[in-house]
Amino acid sequence: MEKQYRVAISIFVTIMFLSACAMRPNNIKASYVSPLQYQDCSCNQLSEHLTVVNRKIIKVIEAQDKTADKDSVGLILRALIFFPAILLMAGGDRENELAQLKGEQQALELMAMQKGCDITEEIQQAKKQREKYDRKRSDLINQTGVGDGEVLSENVE
Repeated sequence: MEKQYRVAISIFVTIMFLSACAMRPNNIKASYVSPLQYQDCSCNQLSEHLTVVNRKIIKVIEAQDKTADKDSVGLILRALIFFPAILLMAGGDRENELAQLKGEQQALELMAMQKGCDITEEIQQAKKQREKYDRKRSDLINQTGVGDGEVLSENVE
């Protein structure tokens, strides 16, 4: 009987540790978005759409990082005080939104390439914004040991 009790507790604790953790943005894969929805767009329109999507991606990445940070804290607290810490992990996960935006970005880039549009500047700008965000986040984590996306959001653009 005692062995069954220990097994049940072990399973319960394992489930608590593994549940409700938000994924880091780098681990979220793009959803498929058909590039055909952009086939009637001009090169300028594709460029504008891509710029907007890239800005949205940075904002959602920041929010997803913040959620993952909170979940990490919640995970530690769950290890210490179990159930009440689950409340800290409620809401904020934007995994589906980020996957959709990444898919839109890929579809826009594909359609632009198929049309022979030069979107090099937009791609480079998006890359620079992401690198800037990653550097600021890394610096913040190195300085404080905490990665809070809220601190970064005002400084990325």
